[in-house]
Amino acid sequence: MLELLDRLSSRQRELVLARYYLDLSYRDIGEHFGISIGTATATVSQALKKIRSRIETNPEELKAWKIGS
Repeated sequence: MLELLDRLSSRQRELVLARYYLDLSYRDIGEHFGISIGTATATVSQALKKIRSRIETNPEELKAWKIGS
């Protein structure tokens, strides 16, 4: 997963981690980073789309995440 996060821009990575690791709301993210809620939402959405696309085109990368592999 870290490899996928490394492929994001630094801003996308920061916002994804703030949203899902720190469990911040989009409002809190906006306040912390000085951006609108809409920008926070759009940036996280674009980052997730990029991650999904990478997984769909390289499903073998998921094998490394399986427990017991």
